[in-house]
Amino acid sequence: MPPGAVIPPRSLVMGVPGRVVRPVTEDEIARTVAISARYRDLAAKYAAGAIPWPLGRPDSDR
Repeated sequence: MPPGAVIPPRSLVMGVPGRVVRPVTEDEIARTVAISARYRDLAAKYAAGAIPWPLGRPDSDR
């Protein structure tokens, strides 16, 4: 997108330089929200130690 370009809310932008392709669908928004919630949940579980790291904690001495 050129400097100062205005992108409409809930638009799908693709390419280099970016261009507005189309509006996103309600289904795409719902899917993105669900995926984001899943990643936040996994991050919280890792941080709490509920899910073991494959090779030990990253801050441990190896």
